[in-house]
Order: sequence, then C-alpha cells, then structure tokens
Amino acid sequence: MPTNPRTRLRKHLADAIHDLDLCVNHLIFLHGVFGEDHADYAEFLDMIITSLLMSKENMLDFWAHAWGARPEDYERWR
Repeated sequence: MPTNPRTRLRKHLADAIHDLDLCVNHLIFLHGVFGEDHADYAEFLDMIITSLLMSKENMLDFWAHAWGARPEDYERWR
C-alpha cells in the first residue's frame, strides 16, 4: 500500500479513470446490440459514450494541473 499521500491520490484518480474506461467498453457493447434495430437507442448511447470520454479528458487535465503533467500510462498507478 502506498504511504505517500500524493501516491495514494494518484492511485485513486487512476482507478477512477480505469473504471470509466470499463464503463465505456460496456456501453460500446450495448451500442453494438441496440445499434442495428434501435437507432434512437444507439444515438443516446453515442451521447453517453462521448460525455464519458470528455470526462476522461477532464480527469487527465486535472491530473496535469495537480501533478504537473499527464501520466504517460495512468494504469501504472493502479
């Protein structure tokens, strides 16, 4: 377990970004299922996925503001 408070904070943010990636992957699967027969559902999922990807970019921007630069690989902080 990390003992440095900044390391713990980075770990929390890396976990949040990772979880967001998992969420997007699940929604992409749903998009594939609903996209063929329900264009309106697919469009709604497109909006959700886009907003989540924008949130990921905001989280990485927050990382850069808090610790000086975006991580090259945030997964290494998990």
